[in-house]
Amino acid sequence: MDLSRLLRFNYQHNWSRGFTRLFLTCLIFLLTACRSAALTTNSKPTPIGRPGSTPPAEQPTPTAVSTATGTPSPFPTIPPTPTEKVADVTETAVFTPHPKATTPPTATPHADINGVYPADFIVLPPAAITRMQTVYARGQENWRVATRFSKLGDSITATPSFLTPFDQPSAYLLGDYDYLQPTIDHFAGSWQRYGVAIRAGLHAWSVFDPLWADKEWCEPNEDMLTCEIRLNNPAIMLVQLGSNDASPNFDIPLRDIVHTCMDAGVIPVLITKADRHEGDDNRNNEAVRLVAAEEDVPLLEFDLIADALPGRGLGEDDVHLTVPPNYDYTSPEVMTSGQAAQNLAILFMLDALREQVIAVGADS
Repeated sequence: MDLSRLLRFNYQHNWSRGFTRLFLTCLIFLLTACRSAALTTNSKPTPIGRPGSTPPAEQPTPTAVSTATGTPSPFPTIPPTPTEKVADVTETAVFTPHPKATTPPTATPHADINGVYPADFIVLPPAAITRMQTVYARGQENWRVATRFSKLGDSITATPSFLTPFDQPSAYLLGDYDYLQPTIDHFAGSWQRYGVAIRAGLHAWSVFDPLWADKEWCEPNEDMLTCEIRLNNPAIMLVQLGSNDASPNFDIPLRDIVHTCMDAGVIPVLITKADRHEGDDNRNNEAVRLVAAEEDVPLLEFDLIADALPGRGLGEDDVHLTVPPNYDYTSPEVMTSGQAAQNLAILFMLDALREQVIAVGADS
C-alpha cells in the first residue's frame, strides 16, 4: 500500500469512528434528557384538597311550592346569651306508651286543661278569624307553607322541652286528647325546629336589631324575624315574649312584630306568660292582650292556665316552666307541669287555626 492510499484509509477510518462516537454521545444525551423529564413529571405530587376546603352550603331559601308537603329547613343552632341564667331543664324522657283501650271513645272528647277550657284560653273571635283568613290567603300568594310554623321567643321558648316532644312519637301519649293528633301530623317537623328567631335574654325591642340575628344564617343587616320567615317560610309565627322586657312601652315593638308577620302573610299568635317578672301589675301580659284585641290576632291565654297549676307552673327561678318526667297526658302528675300544660295549650290553638283558617283557605 502506497503512502497516499494509507493516508486516505486512516482519514476515512478516523472520520467514521469520530462520527460514530459523536452519534452515540448525542443519543445518550437525548435519552438521559428524556428520562430526566419523565422523572420530573412523575415526581410531581397529586393535589390533595385541604381539610375544610369544601365550600359552605348555601343558605336555604324557601321553595316556591303551594302544596303542604315541603320539608322544613335545617335547624340552626341558637347559642344562648352568656349572661343569661337559664333554669335547668330536663331532656324529653322517652317512655313506652300505654296500650290504647279497645273500648269506643267517649262521645265528648276531653277538652279542658286542668279545668280551663279552650273557650277561655283560646281567644279567637270572629273578627280575628276573618282577618287571619285574609292574612293566610296573602301568605299563600307568597308561597307560605301551610304545614309549617315558626317560633319567636326568649329562653322560655329555647328550652329543649318546648313543643319538641310532638315530633317524637315515642315521647308523648295524648290519651283523651288524641283527637288532636291530626294537628300534630299536619305540622310535623315544626315542633322540634328552633330556627333563628329564638335567643336567650331576648327583648321585644331586640327582635329588629340585626346584632341579635344569627350571623351564620341571616343576611347582613337582616333582623331575626325577617330572617326566620325567609328561611322557614311558615304560615304561623308563635310569639312568646315579655319575660325580659321591663320597658313600659313593651306594646310598641310587639305591635311591630305583629305587623311584620301579617305583611309577610304569616299568622302571628301572641302568648301570655306565666311569670310576673315585670311586677305584680302583670303589665306585659296586659300589653299582649291589648295588641291582640286591637290588631285582631289570635291570643293564647297561658296566663289563665298557669293560675290552675301549682306555683303557676314555674320552677325555682319563677320564670321558666317546670318540666315533667315525660309527656304522658293520662298522668295527673304530668298535667301539673308548666311545660306540659303549655305544649298542650299551643296544640289546642294550632288545632283551632288549622280547622278555622287553614282548612277554610284550602277549600276556597
